[in-house]
Amino acid sequence: MTAQFVNQWIQLIRPIFPPEASMQVHEAGDIVLRIDWKLGNDLERPNKPSRIIKIVISEQAIEDCHDFSKAGEKFRKIIENKFRGFNPEHNHSQFVSPPVEEWLISTFDINS
Repeated sequence: MTAQFVNQWIQLIRPIFPPEASMQVHEAGDIVLRIDWKLGNDLERPNKPSRIIKIVISEQAIEDCHDFSKAGEKFRKIIENKFRGFNPEHNHSQFVSPPVEEWLISTFDINS
């Protein structure tokens, strides 16, 4: 069931991000989504990546979920609101990983 609802939730949030955004999913208790994309706005660094968004859906939130459809809609709204305030730009060197911004999704966020 977890893989199915995770795929559904990814489809709910995919339109929020740039079309070329990469979304990687890791499941190990918590569900972790890693999202980034090429900014395409720096002539000297045409492949400069955005800051990384790391969305962590807590294991407890998943275990407490009784209505994945309703929780999925809450999840989409949370991500949409967080993305509005997100600045993908950074000044990190090309020789280090871009900064990571972590968005934690708790049971309270999606199950209340």
